[in-house]
Amino acid sequence: MLSFPLPVASALNITSRSLSPIDSPWREVADIYRGICWLRAAGYRTRAARREANELAAAIAVLRRSPAADGDFAARFEAIQIAVETRVTEAIAFAERLAPMEAACLQASAVIGAPLQLAAG
Repeated sequence: MLSFPLPVASALNITSRSLSPIDSPWREVADIYRGICWLRAAGYRTRAARREANELAAAIAVLRRSPAADGDFAARFEAIQIAVETRVTEAIAFAERLAPMEAACLQASAVIGAPLQLAAG
């Protein structure tokens, strides 16, 4: 069983509590925003801004007209942004720690699986 560090686990819990299956318009907004966060993290700020101005703005406009927009829309949207940003940041941090460990395992298995080179002599 996988065990996540506390910040990763809490980010996943916050996101799951914020986005219930009933709230599919909110999930769509969160999915789009997550993609924007990944683009920003990868250094594609122009593409992220374009996606924010077009795709996210359109999804928010649809959401505002839906019954899911009841209550404090701004506070809920801010909570989703924070949860998504936290989730992406923690995923990147997790990957940065996991990648070297996986590379070491792959390198070790490559050495173990390599044919023996016998010295000529």
